[in-house]
Amino acid sequence: MSLAEAAAKHLSAYQDTVSTGKELKFAPKEELDGKIRKLSDGVASFYLPKAVFFGMPEFTVFDTPTDVADTLNHVSGLYFTKGLGFDLRPKSHRIEVVCEAERGVGTAACFVKWTYHPSEKSGFQPWDVDILYGFRKRADGTAGWEYCVIDGELTEMLKRVPDLFDDGKK
Repeated sequence: MSLAEAAAKHLSAYQDTVSTGKELKFAPKEELDGKIRKLSDGVASFYLPKAVFFGMPEFTVFDTPTDVADTLNHVSGLYFTKGLGFDLRPKSHRIEVVCEAERGVGTAACFVKWTYHPSEKSGFQPWDVDILYGFRKRADGTAGWEYCVIDGELTEMLKRVPDLFDDGKK
């Protein structure tokens, strides 16, 4: 399998997993918390150890996919707390191979446009976000996201909900 094919397959499975967030509905906290955790664990499983998230102007290195899941769980919970829900659907994508060696080993940049469908009670119309994912396939066969650039997601979310990340924990 070529690197472009491997990246496309990974991206398709990732989009399917992220899109299951649309099935999450506002529910009692304990029930919703369990569903958000399951979604976060599923999404995080696509990331390699030491994955880096770049989000204006900061960056975070996650030692393990579990660390990614913990952060996604927290942030997704805030989306519900602020009345947005979690309904992110793929709109379009472009994959560019950066470097491919033998056996499909290498890196590819995956540019993805998502449409965020906020909960009706938020009062917001759907909006698009652009995220760049860095795909790596290693010689040992492991593959996944090694970085993502989420500036577009953060910018669009904060335009609508400036206090999104104020969870009251200081």
